[in-house]
Amino acid sequence: MFLAETGIEKELDALLKECTEKKQDTQMILFVTADDIEEVSKKINDAFPMPHVMGVQSYYFRHGVLNKNGTVLMFIENDPSEFEYSYGIIEDVSTDPAKDILEIQKKVANIHPGNDDTICLEFCTGGEDRLMTTLNSVMKEHGITVFGATTHLMGSSYASRIFYGRQLYDDACIYILIRNLYGRIITYSQNIYKHHSNGQLYIATKVDKEARILMELDGRPAAEVYCEELGISLDDISDAYPYHPLSKCIGEDNYLVSIRECNPDGSLTLCKQINQNDLLYINDIDDYKNIITEKFSKLGSDLPDAATILTIDCLYRYLLFEKEGSLDWYAGMLDDSGLNSLGIVGMSEQYDIQNSNQTMISAIFERKVCPEDPLDIKEVISEGDACDITAVQDLTTEICHEEHKQKKETLNARIYPLDFMLHYVMKTKDSIVQRETYVLKTLLMIQRRLRQILKNDNPMEIHDYAERILSCSHAMADRLAAINLQIEDMSNMLDQTEYLINDVVYLDGLTGLLNRAFFNIMGDDLFDEAQEKNGMSIAFFDIDDFKHFNTDFGHDFGDQVLKELAMVLKGCFRSGHDIHLIRMGGDEFMILNPSVLSYEQFVERMNLARERVSKHKVYHDHMEAGLTISIGMADSKSEGITSMWNLYRSADSRLYEAKDAGKNQIKAYSN
Repeated sequence: MFLAETGIEKELDALLKECTEKKQDTQMILFVTADDIEEVSKKINDAFPMPHVMGVQSYYFRHGVLNKNGTVLMFIENDPSEFEYSYGIIEDVSTDPAKDILEIQKKVANIHPGNDDTICLEFCTGGEDRLMTTLNSVMKEHGITVFGATTHLMGSSYASRIFYGRQLYDDACIYILIRNLYGRIITYSQNIYKHHSNGQLYIATKVDKEARILMELDGRPAAEVYCEELGISLDDISDAYPYHPLSKCIGEDNYLVSIRECNPDGSLTLCKQINQNDLLYINDIDDYKNIITEKFSKLGSDLPDAATILTIDCLYRYLLFEKEGSLDWYAGMLDDSGLNSLGIVGMSEQYDIQNSNQTMISAIFERKVCPEDPLDIKEVISEGDACDITAVQDLTTEICHEEHKQKKETLNARIYPLDFMLHYVMKTKDSIVQRETYVLKTLLMIQRRLRQILKNDNPMEIHDYAERILSCSHAMADRLAAINLQIEDMSNMLDQTEYLINDVVYLDGLTGLLNRAFFNIMGDDLFDEAQEKNGMSIAFFDIDDFKHFNTDFGHDFGDQVLKELAMVLKGCFRSGHDIHLIRMGGDEFMILNPSVLSYEQFVERMNLARERVSKHKVYHDHMEAGLTISIGMADSKSEGITSMWNLYRSADSRLYEAKDAGKNQIKAYSN
């Protein structure tokens, strides 16, 4: 793995030209850019068509400078000698990331995680809470720390986008499992805040979880409580946010929560999801320069084998440093750590079990003397300090068995996430019951003992027991906070149920598009609803000469063609969530436009899709090929069509016209 970046005297085109000799040795490229991600990703993809390219858009720290433009690239070799990697993408993170559980498990099984030597580096566009529950349902079992960020670039017209496999996504997560073969990967989270001097712990008594709104603390308007504790007026509340964030208390750990704004009803909009009955503190800024200086100055002595440090800073921490005039100082501290460093600025940070704000998380990679055969798992990981090798091997066997079953019946792969989710929820429920039992037993014991002490009427004994109850109450509060966290995890899983069931019924297992069952079951209803507006228009198309991909290149290549066509289509209709992309069967596809776009706009969009497909190259197993599609289109209002079946027949007939006219073109209704 090595890093390369643009600079004042080296633009991206020159950098890519300089790095072209790495083409044959590169397995994957991860880039971070502060420029236009669409333009940057296209240039990198054109220069490196064979390696897998993924990337995010963010400001970044490098060589003692905060870069608000430019690009840094991380090249991962085909045969890495220092690290093992496994990577992938999770789509639809805001709704049902658990649908990719099986694929995540395969990645973990492939990398053979050891003790403190593996992290899951991820970058997401949102949906952090469901994502963290999903990832940790797998990672925690194998001692892997989740470490990542929600991507965001200030001033961008897009809230958040990531790039993976020649496609931009606005609702996804890219992840890389990294195992260090030369030592540990040490992670930590840095908090530069302390509890407010009052030290009051509050209960979130009323929340809107999905909207991330905290309505009440201890039964009172949240903004009122916040201002009262800090001794400020509502007029000054926005100035307090960077210096006085909230924090969610889970046992001894505190996870910072940024306040986005105060609402007219006295509620607070937050940057992190809060659940009812969460325990919250109000915090003060601490001596942050001393905290940061002390940590970085000790890295060399505390971790003599440290070689590289990757940091993720919250955007709100960045804004605080900017307001304080400390950005240059902070960038210099990162560079002066003596390590090869890269710092990324994210909207929020995902670390261990929680998503949080206004924090800096770090992953430090050691570089120790490596065993002679670094890829031999028994040499690298000794029996004493490794995670359970048998468990890893059992998981590998289980996943391979599950993969074999998938080949026999694709439906199994789609049912598996539901089965996994139900087992996870049941296991979590059992753990909650155990914790509840402990709390109830403790309360009953206190009640019985207190009755006895009150009968004795000994003031000293009553005083001593009151102190014991106070001490015990902290332990019970910690137990209840842990229960609330488990309830949150269960909720994050169960919230995905409807989506997962729909996936089983309505999704095509190969392409991830909707299937013919969706069209058969939902088509007429969608048509009737669209007729009440501006009508339904459809595009029906197939791949020109698809048979030759299977006969000339093999069926695996044909499957890859279908998957990549689906990927291109998703890119063309990324912003149209109510436009339905369907694989009807084989190489036949349909797109339903129920009054989302005008017919003219829909024809233009389909022509754009046709052009993009014709320029797209499919690479698989060292083979390369291009493809084209022929499209027939129809519109119910323009043509006076009154049923979905007749609309489908009209588009189908125009598809044949497109084929007869030479293929790779559109035939659409025109007045």
